[in-house]
Amino acid sequence: MAKTDGRNGQPGNGGGNTITYIWGYRINTLILLVHVGLLLFFFIQRIPAMAVVNCFSVTCYFLEYSIIKRSPVVFLWVFFAEVLVHMSLAVYFVGWDCGFQYYLFALSAVVFFFDHAVQMDGFKSLHPLVVALVILVDFVSCAWIGFNGEPVYAMNGTIVNRLNIVNGIMILILLSVCSLIYVERVLTIETELTQNAELDQLTSLPNRHGLERVLEERGIGARGGQSEYAAAILDLDDFKKVNDRFGHLAGDQVLRKMAVTLKGIEADNIFVARWGGEEFIALVYGADAYRILCERMEMIRAQVEATVVFFENWRLRETVSIGMSGTTESLPFKELVEEADACLYQAKGSGKNRVIGKWG
Repeated sequence: MAKTDGRNGQPGNGGGNTITYIWGYRINTLILLVHVGLLLFFFIQRIPAMAVVNCFSVTCYFLEYSIIKRSPVVFLWVFFAEVLVHMSLAVYFVGWDCGFQYYLFALSAVVFFFDHAVQMDGFKSLHPLVVALVILVDFVSCAWIGFNGEPVYAMNGTIVNRLNIVNGIMILILLSVCSLIYVERVLTIETELTQNAELDQLTSLPNRHGLERVLEERGIGARGGQSEYAAAILDLDDFKKVNDRFGHLAGDQVLRKMAVTLKGIEADNIFVARWGGEEFIALVYGADAYRILCERMEMIRAQVEATVVFFENWRLRETVSIGMSGTTESLPFKELVEEADACLYQAKGSGKNRVIGKWG
């Protein structure tokens, strides 16, 4: 699925909050500043050829700000071509010992990162392995030039060594920035996957996986964990009739409304989730857990009964049956749920739209 633009919601223009635009803009700024510094350096050293090359590079990176908004792929290729040309001419004019060839190492990492970024933003570019091959060929060619000929402009050995060190530092900075960005992206994606795995897409409530995580984190139902806790299972009455008469979209609307009602009771010690189908679960832990749960569940029952769900031209009303169980011991969660389920069965069998619970 193509990503959408952060400014106008349209895919494919590279603007807004896309990965390519945000980090492309920042890396472009860093590279621009490097070339401004090199332009001043070569001007002071009276090396006109490299001063001209860096004038071209500075102009190129100024234009990149507008290019990335229109086409991230073109931005990537302009960046790639500029580094190759600049590095090759630098080796030819001032020699291998100045260290400009180091930029090819950073270029390879940047190209792989941006290939990932543009694909995440819904674009396609040339495979980075092809780019890596071009970089390798250019590196070998420049090595041959550097070791088989003298530079056009000879500089003082001390200046050459310092320029070599500066170039090396810049490469380390670029590689560190790319690594930082990539790690950040991986961690963000992992967090999103975890959240999606624990979230019910229809109701936006946690699902069973989310509930299991809370049970584990709070030590609920485990020896030595929360000693007092209570759980309730909520089941919408005659929900199948809603689906059969009005369709599944109407049923989905009822489920979403139920989820909104349940979210109203969430607190530090109260957790709600979708249990499955038309069933939901509420969990309360800590002191007076069962009493608190009783109060909240009676409140939920009354709210559901009084709520009107609007679907197309229909006004739908629902009721909910609730079974509860609570304990002051480290009773396994599965057993507590089984007790709550038995109470739910009693609530359904005794007329529905009621709360029945068991303590201890």
